Amino acid sequence: MRRMRRTASYAAAAAMLLTACTGESDRADEPETALTWEACEGALAETGLECAAVEVPLDWDDPGGETIDIALSRRPADDPERRIGALLVNPGGPGAPGTSVPAAADASLGTDVVARFDIVGFDPRGTGRSAEVSCEATLATTVPADQAEYDQALENRRRQAEACADANPQLPYLDTVSAARDVEAIREALGEDRVSWYGWSYGTQLGATYAELFPDRVHAAVFDAMYDHTRPGPDLVDEQAAAREAAFDRFADWCEADRDCLPGTDDVAGAWDALVARAQADPLPADVEHAPETVGGDMVVDATAALLASPDHTWPALGEAIAAGQSGDGSGFAAMFADDGATVGALLAIRCLDWPGDPADRDFARVAARAEAAAERSPRFGAHAHWYYAAECLDWPAEPTNPPDELQFDRDVPVLVVGTRWDPATPYTWAERAAASIPGASLLTYEGDGHGASPHSACVREQVAAFLADPDAPGEETCE
Repeated sequence: MRRMRRTASYAAAAAMLLTACTGESDRADEPETALTWEACEGALAETGLECAAVEVPLDWDDPGGETIDIALSRRPADDPERRIGALLVNPGGPGAPGTSVPAAADASLGTDVVARFDIVGFDPRGTGRSAEVSCEATLATTVPADQAEYDQALENRRRQAEACADANPQLPYLDTVSAARDVEAIREALGEDRVSWYGWSYGTQLGATYAELFPDRVHAAVFDAMYDHTRPGPDLVDEQAAAREAAFDRFADWCEADRDCLPGTDDVAGAWDALVARAQADPLPADVEHAPETVGGDMVVDATAALLASPDHTWPALGEAIAAGQSGDGSGFAAMFADDGATVGALLAIRCLDWPGDPADRDFARVAARAEAAAERSPRFGAHAHWYYAAECLDWPAEPTNPPDELQFDRDVPVLVVGTRWDPATPYTWAERAAASIPGASLLTYEGDGHGASPHSACVREQVAAFLADPDAPGEETCE
């Protein structure tokens, strides 16, 4: 298999050269920190993690004004004698808190990584214990039939957004650039000259933004399941819908071959199509806490997109949800919408600052034409995806401050982009584009399924561990 060489940043290359010449290990002495680490409390009390907080400006343009606390957690390196430094981890979302992530880092990143790095999790601003957003927000799940129905949906969204803004004055300050500046404050508080990064899904956008702003502070960064924040939303929606179609086809093939998935069903795709049509005509009842009481066809489509994320875990759950739906129970799909208002509110608060809505999309006919064209390319997911995103941020009360733009780096940065060939949420093409546009980056391809590669592949975990330990060392291009 062809080998590749990764290019480190100037600071990283100098450090590696010093190590090679002296024969010393990569061990970094425990830095002086401004943080007070204590045993975590509440939901994290049983994890064994240490917790702390960093105070940052709510508005980074007004550093002397109001402040918020960013919640941190830490799992110290298992082998302190071989410690390299701190590895910040982010699970994506946007809207997902991250302080619980270090507790399971050995499973998702491997024992080599947790041996040599302090694994540091944090709740990005607007999530968890970091000025959490809480509002009665919902995501679009129904495709409107005409302009009047669309107008009503927009009005409902506008009322939700206004109520959310009234209850959450932090909404204008939750963009990804502000969160990246928080990461720099975390680095400073940790006392580290440079930090490493592992981001998954939206965590890749946050990591890439940090690397753009502070390239000399990055020891090594891994972007697994790369977000693309460089192009217009409708283009990305088309690519995502096509990725979902391909992933669904692979799920259907797997389910037909696995007799425990849908026993007696030889045409899984046909069974799913029939279920969507049935639920659209007569929504399925469901019984899940903090979730809708009925599930229509559009919601089955939406939930299925999420359930394509993991061949190990959610593919079996999708098979069970289809089987239950055939028996008249939509709970397996409804569970994907269970939320107490926090996660969805934070998702919208962050995404709508990064992805502004297009006022022209108030026109039902305009979106309908785009959705119809998408359905020809991706029959199961294309139309729904365009309706899902079209109205999402049109009436969001906070002005967008971080719209899509090209990645801009003025130097090489040690980055490993990991792309999964049949990722249903972040298409492989997004990883290819990022690796080509970040100077010093390399691309590792996982020839497999699922959203994100590290949790699914021992080979990927080995490559990630090797890169984080030595970003300038050669590595594989592909994990089968």
